[in-house]
Parts: sequence; structure tokens; C-alpha cells
Amino acid sequence: MRPTRERQLISAARALLREEGFARTTMMGVAKRAGLSTGTVQHYFTNKSGLLTETMARLVGDLATSTRARLREAENPLARLDALVTGQFADDVFTPETVAVWHVLWGNMREIDGLRELIHMWDRRAISNLRHTLRQLVPPDDIAEQTDGLLALTDGLWVRAAQSPGGLSAERARAIARTYLACQIRAAQHPAP
Repeated sequence: MRPTRERQLISAARALLREEGFARTTMMGVAKRAGLSTGTVQHYFTNKSGLLTETMARLVGDLATSTRARLREAENPLARLDALVTGQFADDVFTPETVAVWHVLWGNMREIDGLRELIHMWDRRAISNLRHTLRQLVPPDDIAEQTDGLLALTDGLWVRAAQSPGGLSAERARAIARTYLACQIRAAQHPAP
């Protein structure tokens, strides 16, 4: 019963975050949205911080699963780099709902310690994976700059998708990311004289 209830509550929290925002998402509102009592919500998540941290953990887990699936198919370092970047823009992950919820939680990470730690953990893992792969593709002096550029690109596409009136499709985000990757790798491997 626990996994079912947790999924139900996280689904309700996601809907409220998207519709009402961070401040107006309450334990009582989540309970009402899920059709359960506030006591039931508090049984599974002792407070709003725990519920929202777990909500973000599920989003991060979905991103990690998507990326790992792409990595399993990668046959060379360039394909691995593509998987690391475009895994964040899979059709089933980069949805308007997910983008909106991610944006709300990411924008409020300073309010919740567990949320901040989770996002920092995701960033550290992304940095480590990118650096490991870039070592095989670019000169050592370019790794830090390339890593920062790729992280800025991926974060920026998530923000753009959340803030643009028409959003940004997963397909378009992947195309932008691949164009950037191709240009950056080409430039790093063949620097101008």
C-alpha cells in the first residue's frame, strides 16, 4: 500500500505545484487533491519539506533512468556525451508538467535543506559524468569550460521551457543541445590557429 499511496500523494503534489506554485502547495491541499485525510499525508511524509523533497527525488530518478537507458546504447564517447545531455530531454521526461514542477522546486531549493542537497547531488553527478566523458573528446584544459557550458545549456533549456509562453518541446531541446555539442566538440578538437 505504501508505494501506491506515495505515488498518489506525489502526483497530487505535482499537480498543485504546477497549478498553485510553491507557497500555496500545502499538506492539506495535497490531501484534498489526493482524496485523503491530512493525517494520511503526514503518515507518509511528516511535513511539506519531506513531501517536496521526495517529489523532486522522483523527478531526478526519472531523469537518471532516462539517461542510463541512453547510455546503455552509447557505443563511443561522443554517443555517451549525447546520451548524458539529451537524456534530460526525453519525450517522457521533458513534459510541460515536469518542467513546471522542476522549475518551481528548483527555484525554491533554498527553502528546503533536503531539496537543496538533492539538487546539488544531481549536479555533482552530472559534472562527474560529463568530465569523465569529455576527457576522451577534448584537450584537458578545455574540460572544465566544456562542462560548465553543457550544464548552463541544459539548465537554460529547462528554464526556457518553463518560462516561454509556448514552452519548448523535447524534440526542439534535443536539437538545440546536439547543435551546441557538435559546435563545441568540433571547436575543441580543431582550435583556430
